[in-house]
Amino acid sequence: MKTTKRKMVLGAILRQERTSRRISQEQLGKVAGVGKTTISAYELGKISPDIETLDTICSYMSLDYIDVLRKAQRVYDLLEKAQKETAMYNKFQDAVVSVLTSFKKKDEPAMTEPTIGTAND
Repeated sequence: MKTTKRKMVLGAILRQERTSRRISQEQLGKVAGVGKTTISAYELGKISPDIETLDTICSYMSLDYIDVLRKAQRVYDLLEKAQKETAMYNKFQDAVVSVLTSFKKKDEPAMTEPTIGTAND
């Protein structure tokens, strides 16, 4: 699962860099020696380029592949942290709702049997 997320982060960075330079998937594929469907698969995080191909792709876009990998790691780490914080927040929110629900039950007046008037009323 984590590998898939890492591929997706790297792919998103490659796509952003490619599109910001107005390079088509076909152009980048020719330079890298792969088809445009392979470039698409990289960008979608379905597969990752090998180091040599990544270096070729990055060099064509005037990027250092090591910097791209570091950026991908930083983004991945931030996403993982945000996901953990969201999960913790959701657990906290569930706990608050649970406590408030139990307070509401305690604060409600006790249910008593209705009294029926007597003949003396």
